[in-house]
Amino acid sequence: GYEYSRTRNRFWRKPRRPSGCKYNYETSDGRCIYGTCYGVDPNRNWDVDFGRQGVSRNPCSDIYPGKRPFTESNTQAMSKWLADNARQIELYLSFHSYSHLFLTPVGYDRN
Repeated sequence: GYEYSRTRNRFWRKPRRPSGCKYNYETSDGRCIYGTCYGVDPNRNWDVDFGRQGVSRNPCSDIYPGKRPFTESNTQAMSKWLADNARQIELYLSFHSYSHLFLTPVGYDRN
């Protein structure tokens, strides 16, 4: 996704692995009728409150979380690293920005 964001779409933030079919239309043998969508939002591909809010079921969307948590190698690797090092971690602070917005890691509430 990094090279794609440098050369094609500056605001691209997902990996470039195929994630599904446009409009979710596919043939009986699994081929996409209207084209392929790429990427899963790594910020929404975690198991915490997965898919409940702040997401889209459209695999072409910037906020598509994937079909289930940890489908992406980068979220699997980060989750494993955090679990392996949990006793040594005192604080894990995650934030990012998109456009002119300051975003927290997950669309989640305490209710």
